[in-house]
Amino acid sequence: MSETSESDQRLYFDVEGVTFNDLLDWSDPLLTVKKPAIGRVKQLRRQNSRRGSLFSINETELALFRYGSEAFAIKDKCPHLGGPLHVGDIEVVNNSPCVRCPWHSWCFDLHTGVVQRPQIPSIKAVVYPVKVTADGILRVGFNEFHPSVFETFNG
Repeated sequence: MSETSESDQRLYFDVEGVTFNDLLDWSDPLLTVKKPAIGRVKQLRRQNSRRGSLFSINETELALFRYGSEAFAIKDKCPHLGGPLHVGDIEVVNNSPCVRCPWHSWCFDLHTGVVQRPQIPSIKAVVYPVKVTADGILRVGFNEFHPSVFETFNG
Protein backbone atom coordinates (compact mmCIF):
# COMPACT_ATOMS: atom_id res chain seq x y z
CA MET A 1 0.00 0.00 0.00
CA SER A 2 1.34 3.45 -0.84
CA GLU A 3 0.21 6.99 -0.19
CA THR A 4 1.44 10.53 -0.68
CA SER A 5 0.81 13.75 1.19
CA GLU A 6 0.41 17.24 -0.25
CA SER A 7 3.69 18.64 1.11
CA ASP A 8 5.71 15.44 0.58
CA GLN A 9 5.56 14.04 -2.93
CA ARG A 10 7.17 10.71 -2.02
CA LEU A 11 5.34 7.40 -2.18
CA TYR A 12 5.07 5.81 1.27
CA PHE A 13 4.88 2.04 1.66
CA ASP A 14 3.73 0.34 4.87
CA VAL A 15 6.22 -2.00 6.53
CA GLU A 16 4.37 -5.28 6.87
CA GLY A 17 4.58 -7.36 10.03
CA VAL A 18 6.36 -4.94 12.36
CA THR A 19 5.40 -1.78 14.23
CA PHE A 20 7.48 0.99 15.73
CA ASN A 21 7.31 -0.61 19.19
CA ASP A 22 8.55 -3.92 17.77
CA LEU A 23 11.87 -2.34 16.75
CA LEU A 24 14.74 -2.56 19.21
CA ASP A 25 15.33 0.89 20.76
CA TRP A 26 19.08 1.42 20.41
CA SER A 27 18.97 4.51 22.64
CA ASP A 28 18.16 2.32 25.66
CA PRO A 29 21.30 2.21 27.85
CA LEU A 30 20.20 -1.15 29.25
CA LEU A 31 21.10 -2.75 25.91
CA THR A 32 24.75 -2.70 26.88
CA VAL A 33 24.43 -4.20 30.35
CA LYS A 34 23.11 -7.44 31.76
CA LYS A 35 22.08 -8.15 35.33
CA PRO A 36 23.14 -11.71 36.23
CA ALA A 37 21.32 -13.72 38.88
CA ILE A 38 23.86 -12.68 41.53
CA GLY A 39 22.92 -9.04 40.99
CA ARG A 40 26.16 -7.61 39.58
CA VAL A 41 26.12 -5.69 36.31
CA LYS A 42 28.44 -6.85 33.53
CA GLN A 43 29.24 -5.46 30.12
CA LEU A 44 27.75 -7.54 27.32
CA ARG A 45 29.40 -8.65 24.15
CA ARG A 46 27.49 -8.32 20.90
CA GLN A 47 24.39 -10.53 20.89
CA ASN A 48 22.70 -11.93 17.81
CA SER A 49 19.37 -10.52 18.99
CA ARG A 50 20.78 -6.98 18.80
CA ARG A 51 20.34 -6.14 15.15
CA GLY A 52 18.25 -4.05 12.87
CA SER A 53 15.32 -5.42 10.93
CA LEU A 54 15.76 -6.40 7.29
CA PHE A 55 12.85 -5.79 4.93
CA SER A 56 12.25 -5.71 1.20
CA ILE A 57 10.07 -2.73 0.34
CA ASN A 58 9.48 -1.48 -3.20
CA GLU A 59 12.00 -4.10 -4.40
CA THR A 60 14.69 -2.56 -2.16
CA GLU A 61 16.46 -4.32 0.71
CA LEU A 62 16.29 -1.99 3.72
CA ALA A 63 17.66 -2.05 7.24
CA LEU A 64 15.25 -0.53 9.76
CA PHE A 65 16.39 0.85 13.10
CA ARG A 66 14.86 2.68 16.02
CA TYR A 67 16.72 5.23 18.10
CA GLY A 68 14.56 6.79 20.78
CA SER A 69 11.46 8.30 19.21
CA GLU A 70 12.75 8.04 15.62
CA ALA A 71 12.71 5.23 13.08
CA PHE A 72 15.26 5.04 10.27
CA ALA A 73 15.50 3.17 6.97
CA ILE A 74 18.79 2.76 5.13
CA LYS A 75 19.68 0.66 2.11
CA ASP A 76 20.99 -2.59 3.59
CA LYS A 77 24.02 -2.87 1.30
CA CYS A 78 26.99 -0.82 2.55
CA PRO A 79 28.24 1.47 -0.25
CA HIS A 80 31.85 0.69 0.70
CA LEU A 81 32.07 -3.08 0.10
CA GLY A 82 28.48 -4.31 0.34
CA GLY A 83 28.31 -5.36 3.99
CA PRO A 84 24.85 -6.07 5.50
CA LEU A 85 24.03 -2.94 7.52
CA HIS A 86 21.07 -4.57 9.30
CA VAL A 87 23.54 -6.54 11.45
CA GLY A 88 25.56 -3.44 12.31
CA ASP A 89 25.59 -1.74 15.70
CA ILE A 90 24.18 1.73 16.31
CA GLU A 91 26.56 4.35 17.69
CA VAL A 92 26.21 8.08 18.26
CA VAL A 93 28.78 10.03 16.22
CA ASN A 94 28.73 13.83 16.12
CA ASN A 95 25.45 13.78 18.12
CA SER A 96 23.64 11.68 15.52
CA PRO A 97 22.78 7.96 15.45
CA CYS A 98 24.90 6.04 12.97
CA VAL A 99 25.00 2.41 11.86
CA ARG A 100 28.42 0.76 11.91
CA CYS A 101 29.03 -1.68 9.06
CA PRO A 102 29.91 -5.10 10.49
CA TRP A 103 32.56 -5.73 7.82
CA HIS A 104 34.88 -2.71 8.09
CA SER A 105 33.33 -0.55 10.87
CA TRP A 106 32.45 2.40 8.66
CA CYS A 107 29.75 4.49 10.40
CA PHE A 108 26.88 5.97 8.35
CA ASP A 109 24.66 8.75 9.70
CA LEU A 110 21.08 7.46 9.80
CA HIS A 111 19.67 10.94 9.05
CA THR A 112 21.85 11.77 6.04
CA GLY A 113 23.65 8.58 4.97
CA VAL A 114 27.01 10.40 5.09
CA VAL A 115 29.90 8.28 6.30
CA GLN A 116 31.13 9.71 9.62
CA ARG A 117 34.00 7.29 10.24
CA PRO A 118 36.25 7.44 8.33
CA GLN A 119 35.34 10.95 7.21
CA ILE A 120 34.87 10.59 3.46
CA PRO A 121 32.11 12.99 2.38
CA SER A 122 31.98 11.56 -1.15
CA ILE A 123 30.67 8.19 0.10
CA LYS A 124 27.07 8.10 1.19
CA ALA A 125 24.56 5.38 1.99
CA VAL A 126 21.02 5.74 0.70
CA VAL A 127 18.57 6.66 3.47
CA TYR A 128 14.78 6.78 3.21
CA PRO A 129 12.33 8.86 5.24
CA VAL A 130 10.17 6.95 7.71
CA LYS A 131 6.83 8.09 9.04
CA VAL A 132 5.25 6.53 12.11
CA THR A 133 1.47 6.65 12.42
CA ALA A 134 -0.34 7.17 15.73
CA ASP A 135 -0.86 3.40 15.99
CA GLY A 136 2.82 2.62 15.31
CA ILE A 137 2.64 1.63 11.64
CA LEU A 138 5.93 2.34 9.86
CA ARG A 139 5.83 3.89 6.39
CA VAL A 140 8.96 4.22 4.25
CA GLY A 141 9.15 6.91 1.57
CA PHE A 142 10.45 6.49 -1.99
CA ASN A 143 10.76 9.00 -4.81
CA GLU A 144 9.31 6.53 -7.32
CA PHE A 145 8.08 3.00 -7.83
CA HIS A 146 10.76 0.43 -8.57
CA PRO A 147 10.76 -0.26 -12.37
CA SER A 148 9.93 -3.95 -11.83
CA VAL A 149 6.44 -2.92 -10.65
CA PHE A 150 5.60 -2.05 -14.25
CA GLU A 151 7.02 -5.27 -15.73
CA THR A 152 3.90 -7.07 -14.51
CA PHE A 153 1.74 -4.84 -16.73
CA ASN A 154 3.98 -5.18 -19.80
CA GLY A 155 3.81 -9.00 -19.88
